[in-house]
Amino acid sequence: MDLCVILTPGVDLTGVARAADSLKAMADVPQHEMLWLLAAGQGAAVPSPALGAEEEAVGLVGLPAGGDLSLGLAEAARRTAAPWLLVAAAPAALDLLPRLWAPTRQADPPSLVLAPLPGGGEAILIAREALLDLPYFVGMHRHLPRLVARIGRRTLVVDGARSALATGPKPGLVDGFGLDWLERRSSQPHLAREVAEPQAAPVALSVVIPVLNEQENVGPLLAEAVAALDGLVDFEVIYVDDGSTDATPERLLILLSEEPRLRVIRHSRRYGQSAAVHTGVRAARGAWIATLDGDRQNDPADLPRLVRLAAGDAPPGLLAGERVNRRDTIVKRVSSRLANFVRRAMLNDGTRDTGCGLKVFRRDLFLELPYFDHMHRFLPALAQRAGGTVRPVPVGHRHRTAGRSKYGTLDRLIVSLSDLLGVAWLIRRAGPAALLARAPEPLPLLQPLADHVAPPRGAGAGLVATRDER
Repeated sequence: MDLCVILTPGVDLTGVARAADSLKAMADVPQHEMLWLLAAGQGAAVPSPALGAEEEAVGLVGLPAGGDLSLGLAEAARRTAAPWLLVAAAPAALDLLPRLWAPTRQADPPSLVLAPLPGGGEAILIAREALLDLPYFVGMHRHLPRLVARIGRRTLVVDGARSALATGPKPGLVDGFGLDWLERRSSQPHLAREVAEPQAAPVALSVVIPVLNEQENVGPLLAEAVAALDGLVDFEVIYVDDGSTDATPERLLILLSEEPRLRVIRHSRRYGQSAAVHTGVRAARGAWIATLDGDRQNDPADLPRLVRLAAGDAPPGLLAGERVNRRDTIVKRVSSRLANFVRRAMLNDGTRDTGCGLKVFRRDLFLELPYFDHMHRFLPALAQRAGGTVRPVPVGHRHRTAGRSKYGTLDRLIVSLSDLLGVAWLIRRAGPAALLARAPEPLPLLQPLADHVAPPRGAGAGLVATRDER
């Protein structure tokens, strides 16, 4: 399947038939499927026999009340496997398909191809890979060229025509701030390579650990993670080295030769913790992801408890660790408590501690979240925005025994205030996207948890979270 043709809610049954006839009559048409976006209530007026001979070729996508073309695009990208999507707001858009399709055959094709329609509006051809990387929000489709440029992709207007979409509508004050913030938190492609060829077989759980200059910690942390999960679940561990300049790369090479379940991915330079987590999740072979900080302050002995919750009936999409009895300096604890208070007040995410690196979540849920620098601090709010359920879980916390912290207190607070406003804007512009969320499948275990003997607990053993301990 090469192309998914998306018919918008403004197209009626006659238009669907015209679109199907146009595709059948076209020479050298790419292998395709059709999806028809239906506005709330519109589906009741579309009896399936009315599609006649074309019924099998047209899929119906019902949008909830308030759902716009942006939500339809996001849902279509989830449903189709076709590498290209054509947005046809009118059957006339299909007449432009040959000119839209030609640039996709280039050696370096654009990710977005636009063609103005004679009666107004535009035909849009977009690469599914690029669309999945764009942050969804209501009205996103009006800013596609700007958002595509943000991820380092190219837009082409066929025949050099004037495109209203390419020049971009002027956003209002609030949306203008949101778009500017996204560009400042740009997610330009980060260069990464895997040190060794990974196995092809899928696993149930991928443990992603971002590290930067943690030469003393990578070995002991790997041993603890393997001991915690061995015999419980089929897993892999992915270290993402975010451009370390100490002996971390050499230590990881040694570990790679000793532990067959280890994978190592290295960034060409430092891109930040969010980028490292994003790289690891995209490369992961597991449907469920666990994350740990690379400084060993998270206790891997807490992992089996989170895995058990993910393996239960109707598991949440995100299990978020909340640190108890934090082993940090008083300055860090006070600043973190203040930041968490402000964040909860603004975002109402129901989570007391989003800075904890110990989390377990569905891979597909994470990849649907808008990616931006520092997003890892806002995963509960972003998951709820996408319709995922979040469950906080008390976990232990340990002193850092080696290496140095990569964050300062003041710079983290300043950055967080800007990001808080940006995430609040994303939540405000989420629309009804959460209504299309899918319930996660439980994490499969190798054996019942009652038969699994967990390793001795570390500093977090037996702790119960209280407000005063944060």
